[in-house]
Amino acid sequence: MRGDGVIHEVKKTFSKCKFVQRPDGSLLTPGSLPSPDTGRWVASRKADVVMAVEAGILTLEEACGRYRLTVEEFRGWQNAFRRFGARGLKVTTKAPASGTRSRPKEKTIEPEVIASRP
Repeated sequence: MRGDGVIHEVKKTFSKCKFVQRPDGSLLTPGSLPSPDTGRWVASRKADVVMAVEAGILTLEEACGRYRLTVEEFRGWQNAFRRFGARGLKVTTKAPASGTRSRPKEKTIEPEVIASRP
């Protein structure tokens, strides 16, 4: 598993793990999971949920229900975390303040006009 630091692998023979060590050395426990009412998903909170599921602290179904995620959304977080660590979970663009999603306007580049000399 790839991440920002050392993440201790949990053997699949255990049905539930009670904690996992985060890349910074701190422990992720059931009590330190993000609140179910989390409104702003920063990369570290997403990473905590992914690590909790992978370590067996939460099942995929529990995580999706608790945090109102789709399986596809969770799998996206999981794939980004596995490939790039917590940095892969950062949002790179912001949605407009109105809450609607729209594509950013493309810049129009005017063609350069070259004046011919007499």
